[in-house]
Amino acid sequence: MFWQAQRNLRKLLNDPYKITPPFKAVYSDLKKGYYYIFVLHQHAFIRSSRRMMPNLDLINGMEFRARNLTEDKEIELEDFTGLYCMHFGGRKSTFGVYSVRFFPLHSQADVELQVSGGLSDDNNAKVFIFRSMSPGAARILVFASRMYLRLMTLGVLLVAMRYILEMLGVAMY
Repeated sequence: MFWQAQRNLRKLLNDPYKITPPFKAVYSDLKKGYYYIFVLHQHAFIRSSRRMMPNLDLINGMEFRARNLTEDKEIELEDFTGLYCMHFGGRKSTFGVYSVRFFPLHSQADVELQVSGGLSDDNNAKVFIFRSMSPGAARILVFASRMYLRLMTLGVLLVAMRYILEMLGVAMY
Protein backbone atom coordinates (compact mmCIF):
# COMPACT_ATOMS: atom_id res chain seq x y z
CA MET A 1 0.00 0.00 0.00
CA PHE A 2 2.81 2.41 0.85
CA TRP A 3 4.46 1.87 -2.54
CA GLN A 4 1.10 2.35 -4.28
CA ALA A 5 0.60 5.62 -2.41
CA GLN A 6 4.05 6.77 -3.44
CA ARG A 7 3.37 5.76 -7.05
CA ASN A 8 0.05 7.66 -7.03
CA LEU A 9 1.77 10.73 -5.61
CA ARG A 10 4.42 10.55 -8.33
CA LYS A 11 1.64 10.17 -10.91
CA LEU A 12 -0.07 13.25 -9.45
CA LEU A 13 3.11 15.31 -9.75
CA ASN A 14 3.79 14.18 -13.34
CA ASP A 15 0.18 14.36 -14.57
CA PRO A 16 0.07 15.80 -18.12
CA TYR A 17 -3.30 17.49 -17.46
CA LYS A 18 -1.74 20.21 -15.33
CA ILE A 19 -1.65 23.60 -16.98
CA THR A 20 0.74 26.49 -16.56
CA PRO A 21 -0.98 29.91 -16.47
CA PRO A 22 -1.95 31.57 -18.75
CA PHE A 23 -3.38 28.54 -20.56
CA LYS A 24 -6.48 26.40 -20.92
CA ALA A 25 -7.14 22.68 -20.95
CA VAL A 26 -10.10 20.39 -21.58
CA TYR A 27 -10.93 17.63 -19.10
CA SER A 28 -13.03 14.96 -20.80
CA ASP A 29 -15.85 12.84 -19.38
CA LEU A 30 -15.88 14.20 -15.84
CA LYS A 31 -18.53 12.45 -13.76
CA LYS A 32 -21.20 14.11 -11.64
CA GLY A 33 -19.91 15.53 -8.34
CA TYR A 34 -17.70 18.22 -6.85
CA TYR A 35 -14.36 19.17 -8.40
CA TYR A 36 -11.58 21.20 -6.84
CA ILE A 37 -9.05 23.41 -8.61
CA PHE A 38 -5.57 23.15 -7.11
CA VAL A 39 -2.31 25.08 -7.50
CA LEU A 40 0.92 23.09 -7.34
CA HIS A 41 4.19 24.96 -6.82
CA GLN A 42 7.59 24.49 -5.24
CA HIS A 43 6.93 27.56 -3.07
CA ALA A 44 3.26 26.83 -2.33
CA PHE A 45 3.74 27.45 1.39
CA ILE A 46 5.40 30.14 3.47
CA ARG A 47 6.29 30.03 7.14
CA SER A 48 4.15 32.27 9.30
CA SER A 49 5.28 32.22 12.93
CA ARG A 50 5.35 28.45 13.58
CA ARG A 51 2.87 27.31 10.93
CA MET A 52 3.04 26.68 7.22
CA MET A 53 0.52 28.89 5.38
CA PRO A 54 -0.49 28.78 1.70
CA ASN A 55 1.45 31.27 -0.40
CA LEU A 56 -1.54 33.20 -1.75
CA ASP A 57 0.76 35.54 -3.68
CA LEU A 58 1.01 32.77 -6.29
CA ILE A 59 -2.61 33.27 -7.32
CA ASN A 60 -2.68 37.09 -7.14
CA GLY A 61 -3.96 38.28 -10.50
CA MET A 62 -4.93 34.79 -11.67
CA GLU A 63 -8.40 34.48 -13.09
CA PHE A 64 -10.05 31.06 -13.14
CA ARG A 65 -12.88 30.22 -15.56
CA ALA A 66 -14.56 26.87 -16.12
CA ARG A 67 -16.92 26.09 -18.97
CA ASN A 68 -19.17 23.07 -19.42
CA LEU A 69 -18.56 22.17 -23.07
CA THR A 70 -21.33 19.58 -23.18
CA GLU A 71 -24.06 22.07 -22.24
CA ASP A 72 -22.10 25.07 -23.62
CA LYS A 73 -22.43 27.22 -20.52
CA GLU A 74 -20.17 28.88 -17.95
CA ILE A 75 -19.69 27.13 -14.59
CA GLU A 76 -19.80 29.33 -11.52
CA LEU A 77 -16.69 28.79 -9.38
CA GLU A 78 -16.76 29.18 -5.64
CA ASP A 79 -13.80 30.49 -3.63
CA PHE A 80 -11.98 27.83 -1.63
CA THR A 81 -8.56 29.37 -1.15
CA GLY A 82 -6.20 27.43 1.04
CA LEU A 83 -8.69 25.24 2.84
CA TYR A 84 -7.22 21.97 1.59
CA CYS A 85 -3.44 21.88 1.57
CA MET A 86 -0.80 19.20 1.10
CA HIS A 87 2.79 19.82 2.04
CA PHE A 88 5.28 17.46 0.38
CA GLY A 89 8.76 16.70 1.64
CA GLY A 90 10.51 17.42 4.91
CA ARG A 91 10.17 20.29 7.33
CA LYS A 92 12.35 22.65 5.32
CA SER A 93 10.60 22.00 2.01
CA THR A 94 7.76 24.29 1.00
CA PHE A 95 6.73 22.25 -2.04
CA GLY A 96 3.03 21.50 -2.03
CA VAL A 97 -0.46 21.97 -3.38
CA TYR A 98 -3.48 23.91 -2.13
CA SER A 99 -7.05 24.41 -3.34
CA VAL A 100 -8.22 27.70 -4.80
CA ARG A 101 -11.73 27.12 -6.20
CA PHE A 102 -14.36 24.42 -6.46
CA PHE A 103 -17.44 23.76 -8.55
CA PRO A 104 -20.27 21.23 -8.66
CA LEU A 105 -20.89 19.28 -11.84
CA HIS A 106 -24.51 18.15 -12.13
CA SER A 107 -24.05 15.62 -14.94
CA GLN A 108 -21.27 13.93 -16.89
CA ALA A 109 -19.59 16.52 -19.08
CA ASP A 110 -16.43 17.85 -20.70
CA VAL A 111 -15.04 20.83 -18.81
CA GLU A 112 -12.67 23.47 -20.12
CA LEU A 113 -10.51 25.17 -17.47
CA GLN A 114 -8.97 28.49 -18.39
CA VAL A 115 -6.43 30.24 -16.19
CA SER A 116 -5.29 33.72 -17.13
CA GLY A 117 -3.11 36.32 -15.46
CA GLY A 118 -0.88 35.58 -12.51
CA LEU A 119 2.83 36.09 -12.11
CA SER A 120 4.34 36.44 -15.58
CA ASP A 121 7.93 35.88 -14.41
CA ASP A 122 7.12 32.58 -12.68
CA ASN A 123 5.78 29.74 -14.83
CA ASN A 124 6.48 26.98 -12.33
CA ALA A 125 2.93 27.08 -10.98
CA LYS A 126 0.72 24.24 -12.20
CA VAL A 127 -3.07 24.33 -12.02
CA PHE A 128 -5.27 21.23 -12.25
CA ILE A 129 -8.70 19.81 -11.43
CA PHE A 130 -9.08 16.93 -9.01
CA ARG A 131 -12.21 15.22 -7.70
CA SER A 132 -10.90 14.59 -4.20
CA MET A 133 -10.23 17.32 -1.64
CA SER A 134 -6.86 15.72 -0.92
CA PRO A 135 -5.13 14.79 -4.18
CA GLY A 136 -2.71 11.88 -3.90
CA ALA A 137 -3.39 11.41 -0.20
CA ALA A 138 -6.28 8.98 -0.38
CA ARG A 139 -4.03 5.91 -0.67
CA ILE A 140 -1.86 7.10 2.22
CA LEU A 141 -4.95 7.59 4.40
CA VAL A 142 -6.20 4.10 3.50
CA PHE A 143 -2.78 2.65 4.32
CA ALA A 144 -2.65 4.42 7.69
CA SER A 145 -6.18 3.35 8.64
CA ARG A 146 -5.49 -0.28 7.73
CA MET A 147 -2.29 -0.30 9.79
CA TYR A 148 -4.18 1.20 12.74
CA LEU A 149 -6.89 -1.45 12.39
CA ARG A 150 -4.28 -4.23 12.31
CA LEU A 151 -2.55 -2.90 15.42
CA MET A 152 -5.87 -2.65 17.25
CA THR A 153 -6.73 -6.24 16.24
CA LEU A 154 -3.37 -7.48 17.51
CA GLY A 155 -3.95 -5.65 20.80
CA VAL A 156 -7.37 -7.27 21.23
CA LEU A 157 -5.87 -10.70 20.44
CA LEU A 158 -3.14 -10.15 23.02
CA VAL A 159 -5.70 -9.27 25.71
CA ALA A 160 -7.82 -12.29 24.77
CA MET A 161 -4.80 -14.63 24.88
CA ARG A 162 -3.80 -13.29 28.31
CA TYR A 163 -7.33 -13.79 29.59
CA ILE A 164 -7.47 -17.39 28.30
CA LEU A 165 -4.06 -18.22 29.77
CA GLU A 166 -5.07 -16.69 33.08
CA MET A 167 -8.25 -18.78 33.13
CA LEU A 168 -6.11 -21.91 32.49
CA GLY A 169 -3.94 -21.03 35.48
CA VAL A 170 -0.82 -19.93 33.62
CA ALA A 171 0.77 -16.92 35.36
CA MET A 172 1.78 -14.06 33.05
CA TYR A 173 3.81 -11.08 34.12
